[in-house]
Order: sequence, then structure tokens, then C-alpha cells
Amino acid sequence: MDKENTFNFDSANLADQISTVGELEHAYFHALKSASTVEEIDAVYYLTVASMIKDFRRDFMREHFPDIKETDWCLLKAIETIRQRVYESSNSSYKDLKQINDLWSLVTEHIFGVDMSGCVSCREDMEKGSHEDSLE
Repeated sequence: MDKENTFNFDSANLADQISTVGELEHAYFHALKSASTVEEIDAVYYLTVASMIKDFRRDFMREHFPDIKETDWCLLKAIETIRQRVYESSNSSYKDLKQINDLWSLVTEHIFGVDMSGCVSCREDMEKGSHEDSLE
């Protein structure tokens, strides 16, 4: 794959990188779930995929979050996964969405030392845009 067609995680914002961890955990869960519902011979495929996802997620976290404390490593992947699961299952309950976003912000702000409240992805995108424009 040539460099022009690859996603540049260095230019991604922190919220996107955290979401990537959650998506990988989500895919891992589904690969294991699939393995549990098929014949043993087919389960090998899903277990292999799950193993590859787990390895990739670990490598991704080491690369993009090299300074994360040991006490926060699993908390980060768990809080992002929980947030995604609540988004999928909340039936748009304001209370559920508010509570998980407040909890997610509390945890991620502790880990990274930056304000993660509100739509941090949009805020970071806006800030990058104005900074990049000023460089031209």
C-alpha cells in the first residue's frame, strides 16, 4: 500500500486514537463471539482473527500511548469499549449517554491530562484546521 493511501495516525486527534482502541476491542469481542457460534473447524479462523486484533491493539497502544501508566492501560481500553457499547444499546437514553460520557471524560482526562469533555474530536479538528491554515 503506498503512503498516500494510508491513514496517518500522527495527524489524528487523541479522541480518534482512543476510539481506535475501542473499535479494536469491539472487533476482538465479535471475533470471539463468532468463534463460539460455529463448528470447531471454522472457529480456528475467528480465533486467529481475534489473536491478530489483540496483537494489533497492543502494538497500537504502545506506539500511540507510550507514556500511559500501567494502572491506566486496561482502564483506557475498557472505558472506550464501555462507551461504545452504551452508544449501541442505550436506545438514545439521555441519562445513559450523559453518564457514560461524563465517566469517559473523567477517565481520559486523568490519563492524558487534557480536557476531553464535549465533542473533543470536533474541537481538535477545528484547532488543527486553524493552525494548519496559519502555516500556509
